Amino acid sequence: MTAGTLPHRYGALERICALAASPDPPEVQPTRLLELRLARNQLTGISKFHGGRRNDRGLAELLAALGSEHCALTHLDVSGNALTTEDAAAVLDVSLREDSAVRTLRVHEWQVPVATVLTQSSLELSGHGMGDDDARLLGRLLARGAVLTHLDLSDNNLGLAGACAVADALATSPTSPTSPTSPSASPRSAERAPLHTLSLASNCLDAEGAAALLRGLAAGPAAESLRLLDLSHNSLAEGAAAGYDGRALAALESLMCAAGCGLTELRLASTGLGGRESDAAFSSAAVTALCAALRASSAPLERLDLGGNGLRDAEANALAAALSHRGCSLDASPSLQVRDRGLLMISASFT
Repeated sequence: MTAGTLPHRYGALERICALAASPDPPEVQPTRLLELRLARNQLTGISKFHGGRRNDRGLAELLAALGSEHCALTHLDVSGNALTTEDAAAVLDVSLREDSAVRTLRVHEWQVPVATVLTQSSLELSGHGMGDDDARLLGRLLARGAVLTHLDLSDNNLGLAGACAVADALATSPTSPTSPTSPSASPRSAERAPLHTLSLASNCLDAEGAAALLRGLAAGPAAESLRLLDLSHNSLAEGAAAGYDGRALAALESLMCAAGCGLTELRLASTGLGGRESDAAFSSAAVTALCAALRASSAPLERLDLGGNGLRDAEANALAAALSHRGCSLDASPSLQVRDRGLLMISASFT
């Protein structure tokens, strides 16, 4: 085997990469490789030929081809190759280079619209099957200076790690963009827009994951810019031990009490605030924490959705007291309609 040549098992990949990065003119090579699918091809892994050590030479060969000025690939799929966070970041970064032809990239489940993702103001990613690894890629994109004002991540599989990745990226101030001299800087980073709407409804967040997300929002510019936050259909008041966990509700209070908080709509439907049917203490603790946030916050809330939480009469009375503190009065309807000042409507269900 000559120096610089891959082992026999990578011979086909070596030839593919050579074709993708070929500098030959059209008269010599009339067909250019535009789409490459390498899903589940063991680009990395533990190799018996390397004494049980990790072998990433296949990935290195692919990265070299992608980085070539002659590479014309527009669509690339490397999902299912057990890529590490660093591997995925390397593939994403080389695909985002200004001279890259790549338009779509799939590293895990999410097919990243590489050509437009940094310039889109709205990302509708509901139901894309995204997991925590995809959220890390999204976080990397957000940190590079995406111009998002609307981000919908509902109906995915994000847990604690995914929430932390998104939170860390959103905590980056748009008034302090990445230095233009940095290799990871985006030419549009100085134009980063404020985030107005964010949905992580129907994911896999428990109290710890939701708390991480909310703390990130409270620490960054989204505390002022965010108008709608939807965390419905996540277990916000329950921890890993399946008991009451108040970390998410405490973090929600921090967000709602942040200076300049502009939140007008908060959706917390089916978030387990009512606890189990026989556990009144759970429900009382969760609603007490929410009421404390409502009392302490000066956010201009217009709508609060608490449907599907199975709240009881005692919780209804506690909410009524908290809302009256905000200058709201309630009529007698079960849906807690508020029509005079402050909140325009609360949607709730009571048992």
